[in-house]
Amino acid sequence: MICTGYDQHIMSLLDKNEILWKCVLSNGQTAISDFDNSEKDPWTRLRHYCNNNGLDIIEVRVMCPGVPEELIYKDENGLDNIFMIRGVCKDLNDASQQVYKYMCFGKIEQDNKLHVKKFYWPEFKLSEVDEVRNLTEENEKLLYRKIKRCSGDCTCQKTGQS
Repeated sequence: MICTGYDQHIMSLLDKNEILWKCVLSNGQTAISDFDNSEKDPWTRLRHYCNNNGLDIIEVRVMCPGVPEELIYKDENGLDNIFMIRGVCKDLNDASQQVYKYMCFGKIEQDNKLHVKKFYWPEFKLSEVDEVRNLTEENEKLLYRKIKRCSGDCTCQKTGQS
């Protein structure tokens, strides 16, 4: 199941200054990353949910307490070959023990390479330059791939995401 609104768990994540993603689906439904609320991560659950229900992700946003939501990707026809992951790092030489958080958003572009944007906390901003990466087996497993159907009852492609 996916998280579709601001429930108590989402509010507690925002209270902890977590960076969250928010996706709008082709049926108008919203999905929010409810990290640490299930055995499967929210990105995996969303990919499976979309495939099992014939839905596309049409918009991706990042949200963080204290700043307006920021649009990352949008395609009314459905996004394809995208991924999202979160990360944490700490400067070992920093006596303040400040923890830095980020959310990575990646998309395969025309050059067949992954173009990655990062949203950083506590800076509350999106990286100014995309990182360009080669596609690897590891990041390929994270990709949301839009199901392309040849007809309404198409069975020529598998319907599941890894």
